[in-house]
Amino acid sequence: MTSRQEARFTAGKRVQQQTKTYATQLGTIADAAIEISDLNSTIIKLETAQNTQATDTTGKSEAKASLRNTMAETIVIYTGRAVVKAKRAGNTALATQLDHPEKYYTQTDATTSVARANATVKALEDNLQTLTNISPANIAEIKATITAFSEAKEQPTLANQHKKTAGTDVIEPLLDEMDTYIDHLIDLVHSYFPKSELANAMDLAAKLIITGTRHNSLSIHIQDAATQAPIAYAHATDTSTLKTEPADATGLAHFEKISTGNQTLTIAAAGYTSQTITAKIARGTNTDVVVKLVKA
Repeated sequence: MTSRQEARFTAGKRVQQQTKTYATQLGTIADAAIEISDLNSTIIKLETAQNTQATDTTGKSEAKASLRNTMAETIVIYTGRAVVKAKRAGNTALATQLDHPEKYYTQTDATTSVARANATVKALEDNLQTLTNISPANIAEIKATITAFSEAKEQPTLANQHKKTAGTDVIEPLLDEMDTYIDHLIDLVHSYFPKSELANAMDLAAKLIITGTRHNSLSIHIQDAATQAPIAYAHATDTSTLKTEPADATGLAHFEKISTGNQTLTIAAAGYTSQTITAKIARGTNTDVVVKLVKA
């Protein structure tokens, strides 16, 4: 399970415990029995799916994660040198294009990781005359790490098939089902025992607690409205903080940290009409939005 799924599951088990603690009061609500029964059944299914997922290591070896980390580390070693050279040459645009931490390549899906890595390599290759501290051998070394990870990421088929037959793909739907039964129970409790200790206890138990999990983040995929092609090197600005994130060669602008709720951003690119959007940011997860710009 992901961190957020774990938090949801933990909240469900807290509610389950409260149904036992307040069994006497809940027993006076005729409709509560079926909701509790269904909640208990769903939690058992989730525990089974969680255990199956934990033992399903097909195609998920540490080697794959290690290859991605090696790729990211190698890229950042050489881009670190390149950024200094670009800044010394007064080419701040190139420096910004290359200046990414390792997590830029590791904390996203595998396809995006490879796309970002390849875009970085192309930027290095296209500017070797400026980046005199980067050699063709360095480029070859980076490409070798990209190839190694890229080949590994193309081998998840057995894992996916195994997980489907084992039932671990049902975790998210089961969590949704669990939340439905919890909502039903809380509605019943507030109806029969309004403003009571039981109502407060159930409300508190059901709260999703994700302290210590990953930050709220936002990925903006910027495309040409007519062709749907990604717009490389556009940029997105958070209007509340004025923080700007450049898009990479795949048209992806990523905010690693952004406030929850409705956030207003301005998306712009050379030759296109700027667009202001509102993104609804969920807590503890990454939000994906697609923005299509019209040529000016």
